[in-house]
Amino acid sequence: MRTIKLTLLLLIVMVTGLSANAQEKYRVQAMFVYNFARMTAWPQSYQSGDFVIGVYGNSPVYKEMADLSAMRSVGNQQVTVKQFSNVSDIENCHIIFIAPSQSRNVAEIAQTLKSKNIHALVITEGRNTLDNGSVINFIIENDRPRYELSTANAREMGLTLGAEITRLASSVK
Repeated sequence: MRTIKLTLLLLIVMVTGLSANAQEKYRVQAMFVYNFARMTAWPQSYQSGDFVIGVYGNSPVYKEMADLSAMRSVGNQQVTVKQFSNVSDIENCHIIFIAPSQSRNVAEIAQTLKSKNIHALVITEGRNTLDNGSVINFIIENDRPRYELSTANAREMGLTLGAEITRLASSVK
């Protein structure tokens, strides 16, 4: 039942043609991130303690995710949001959202996560980021928020994406 509700929420957001104005865009992205969290399977060692969403760089999405996480959990894990400004500081994240201003660092961040054996869902908003290690990349299509994804990058990070994530993606690599 929960999966159906989440799928419906994603469909409503994508189909209703929400405009891409700034504040609304960040709120929608935060909702997407939270729903991606619920539709992704992490290794067993990631299924206890806090569910950590990291934001790399300065982005208004941080505030939206922090506000949203105050009332949410993923499974039995309380959601916490952390902000990172140095690649070397990134640790213990389930999800890392890379601010658009930091898109040039996606390959370095993805490699750092792999070298630290961090199984994180890497989410971006930039050009060619899937080619550099991002798992999910936000895009705007026909004035609607959408996303593209790389199942290969998800596998490399040790993650299993739910069928809904793949089905609702604008494109899958």
